[in-house]
Amino acid sequence: MVTDCPNCSSILTGDFSLESIISCPFCSISFKVCASPFEQLKNFMESGFPAIEYGPFRDYGYPRKNYTGWIIHRLREDNREAVIALMNQFLQDLKRATQYVNTLWDFDFGPYIEATPETIEELRALWLRVRFKTSAEQEGNNISYLCRNALWTKEISLTPDWTEKVLRIFEEMRLQLNPEDQEDVEPVSVQDLKISQPENNPLFDWACQAPIAIRESLAFALRMCNYGPPRDDQFRYGYLFRLDQSQEYRWGADHGYASHYLLESNIFSAPAVEQYQKSFSKAELFAFLDERKISYKQNYTRQRMIDLLLSMPDGDIWLEKKIKDAQIVCLHPTLYEYYDKIRDGVYEKYHLYDAIGMIPVPGIKD
Repeated sequence: MVTDCPNCSSILTGDFSLESIISCPFCSISFKVCASPFEQLKNFMESGFPAIEYGPFRDYGYPRKNYTGWIIHRLREDNREAVIALMNQFLQDLKRATQYVNTLWDFDFGPYIEATPETIEELRALWLRVRFKTSAEQEGNNISYLCRNALWTKEISLTPDWTEKVLRIFEEMRLQLNPEDQEDVEPVSVQDLKISQPENNPLFDWACQAPIAIRESLAFALRMCNYGPPRDDQFRYGYLFRLDQSQEYRWGADHGYASHYLLESNIFSAPAVEQYQKSFSKAELFAFLDERKISYKQNYTRQRMIDLLLSMPDGDIWLEKKIKDAQIVCLHPTLYEYYDKIRDGVYEKYHLYDAIGMIPVPGIKD
C-alpha cells in the first residue's frame, strides 16, 4: 500500500492496512491509515491538534500546518475533491471552495512562465494554499511572497510576451507614484526579472534537494541569520535565533519536523560560550538557577547567571543541552560567503516573483 504522511507529506510504501497505526520514518509522527487522503489528514489534525474555536485545521484563520506537500500529492492523483474538502475547512462555504479549487486546477501557466512540470505543480499548490487564508493583502502579493520563499531554488523564467506585459505594468505603477517618489524608484528591467542560480554552492545545492516545506523553512531561517543592526564582516551573520520560531506562521507551521531536519543539516551552528548570555532572557536564566538550586539576587546580570551555571559540575554540558533543546542557532561561519551569493543572485530578485503574482489566475465568480 502507498500513502503519504499527513504531517510531513513523505510518501510511505509498505505492507500496512486501513485503520492501522503507522509511524513515519521521516518525521516520527504516528497516524491512522484511512481510505481517503482527506479523512487521513482530518483524523491526524483532530487527534494531534485538538480543535480550538476555529477547528483543528486553522487557528484564528491561519493554517495550523504547511499543507503544500499534501496538496501536491492530490494534484498528482488528480484528486480535487480532497483539496476542495480542505479548502472548505477554511472558507466554510462549499460553493466558494469548489470554485476556488476548480479555477486553479487546470489553469494553464504556459503562456506566462517557463519551468519544469514539477515546478509548475509546486506553484499551483502554493496558489491553492494562498486561497486558504483570508488576508488584507491581494492574492497576487501573497503568492509572490510564498513563491519567493518556497521556489527560490527553482529555475523559472517568464515568457517573452508576459515579460513585455509586466514591464509595462511595473512602469505604470512607478508613474503612478508622486513625482518625488518616482525618482527614488528605478524602472524595472528585463534583467530584474531573471535570477542567477549560484554554482558550486553547498548551501544552495542542499536546498535544491530539500522538500518544499523544508526549503520554505530554510528561507525564513536564513533571513533571520542577518537580522538586527549592521555588523562587520566577521559577525554579519552572527544573530542568534530559535530555529523553530523562524517561520511565517500566517502560512502554516510544520510542527517541528522541518526544524529538526535543519538542525541535522550543519547549516546552522550553536552559539559560542561567550554568546550564551544573549541566548536566554533573564526570566529563563532565573528559572535555570532555580532548577539547579543556585541562590541568586534579582539584580544579577545575565552574564553573572551564566557564570554561576558554568561553575557548577558539568555546567557547560548542562547549558549546551539547554541551547540544543531551545534550538538556538546562527548561520555556520563556513557558509557566510555562500549565503552572500544566494542573496545577491537569487533572493533579492523579488521582481520575478512579483511578476508571477501578476498572472491573471481566475478568482471566484460571484
